[in-house]
Amino acid sequence: MSAGAAVLVVVALSVQALRLGPAHVGLVLSAAGVGELLVTLVVVRFVEHLLWGPLLGVALGGLAASFLWLSVARAFVDAFCAVLCVGACSAFAFVTAGSARQVLTPAAYLGRLTAATGLVNAAVRAAGVLGCGAVLAWLGPRPAAAALGVAGLACAVPLLLARSARASLAPEAGARGVTAYSRWRVMAGHPRDPAPRPAR
Repeated sequence: MSAGAAVLVVVALSVQALRLGPAHVGLVLSAAGVGELLVTLVVVRFVEHLLWGPLLGVALGGLAASFLWLSVARAFVDAFCAVLCVGACSAFAFVTAGSARQVLTPAAYLGRLTAATGLVNAAVRAAGVLGCGAVLAWLGPRPAAAALGVAGLACAVPLLLARSARASLAPEAGARGVTAYSRWRVMAGHPRDPAPRPAR
């Protein structure tokens, strides 16, 4: 949702509040791609070795802080740096969520869950753009950016506090017979997965 809404907010804020020209607006928008590229190259190196819940919570908290920064931007440099952080934190959250989905979902359901996730994402993205457009028309670009920041904080706090989200995505955990998925099942009150039988 934030991807489509962020573009609307950035364009509206750059044109209406900061009075930037087309070239500067394009540079501000391109900052998101730069942040995504840089963070993706870094995050993939350590995402599997940390707890996925706090990691995703930090990413969403950073995204919220970036939108709040964008809401008080006063010049081109402020907007560029804020959007750079928006792109970086979005990529951070995307990689973490994708890795968690792959590890926590049984192989038999992974394809269906991925398809359902894509469908829900498309619907939420469309609703987010429509809703953000209405908020922009009603309140203006700065309050709309602040609203996205508050929404990000509301999503980040439960992930930082949830015990069921404190599982590592490390692939070596599966070799020890304790996968992140089985730990999640135990925390949620489900019985443990039966131990795999040795091959004959």
